[in-house]
Amino acid sequence: MEQHLIKTEGVTKTYRSNMPFFGRDEEVLKGVDFEVDRGEIIGIVGENGSGKSTFMKILTGVLKQDGGTVERNGKIGWCPQEKLLYERLTVGEIFTLFGTGYEMDRVEIKNAEESWLNDSVLKII
Repeated sequence: MEQHLIKTEGVTKTYRSNMPFFGRDEEVLKGVDFEVDRGEIIGIVGENGSGKSTFMKILTGVLKQDGGTVERNGKIGWCPQEKLLYERLTVGEIFTLFGTGYEMDRVEIKNAEESWLNDSVLKII
């Protein structure tokens, strides 16, 4: 069994400008080498705009890198800092989506939804 959960070599990412005369391309990742072994818990820190979110999107497969390799040997999760709710889904659909992701059964999902709705109604009144 492979020891590494994830390993990257030389990962690059550049955001291309849509403005041909006024904009400029922004190279946000420049050859990132990175590895996480099974059982490790890590944090990625850096200044605003340093490429943390871009790198996490590449690690989880949400975004394609421009160059380099990404090797995944298992499930990788990511909890972004910004709120992530889908406006087109109902409350029930959101609970089903995330509950399923957390391997909850239908009864657990329904109970969590009802509990949240009951608590929210009390706070509003």
